[in-house]
Amino acid sequence: LALQFGRLGPKAAATAELLADMLGQPFFNELRTHQQLGYIVGSGLSSPQAVYTLGFVVQSAVQPPAEVSKRILAFLDSGPELIANNSAEFGSFVAAAQTQLREPPKRLSQASDMLWPRIAEGTYRFEWARSVADAMDEVTLADVQAMMARVLQAPKQGGFGRLLVLVHGKDHPLPSAAALAAKIGDQYVAVGDAD
Repeated sequence: LALQFGRLGPKAAATAELLADMLGQPFFNELRTHQQLGYIVGSGLSSPQAVYTLGFVVQSAVQPPAEVSKRILAFLDSGPELIANNSAEFGSFVAAAQTQLREPPKRLSQASDMLWPRIAEGTYRFEWARSVADAMDEVTLADVQAMMARVLQAPKQGGFGRLLVLVHGKDHPLPSAAALAAKIGDQYVAVGDAD
């Protein structure tokens, strides 16, 4: 599941970073450790071409793709409660994120990984990570909660764009559009397979 936040200013990017951090470990703990859906479970924030996207990935051999998707969406529904439960540690999340964003590269390859995307996207914002870290001083828990609320809203109601990709293996054939909608909701339009 990819949630596209779009191009963000420093404060909104800082908010997105904190949201991703606050959801990351609980997502792993719930879907991999507790539900044991599969070995590959993860989430994270990326910003290719300066477009921020929060992604959630689960690869499972024990549940079909529609069930895995249902559980990812159920996890997101619990997001506001998770963030509220972590409110006491909000300062720790900010401090950890700022430390990571401000850490200088230790190798030339790390410097390249940090700088080349700014060149490729044409923004030349070489101090972007530092700007986002500085902006975190202005981000409140309420800002993160408001962004989480937008995650849960449908795009037409002000929420972020969503792309839900289900990859079916030989043991789990493609379901009908009606069966898929019954499992994960009718807000997702089934595109079908490559054929």
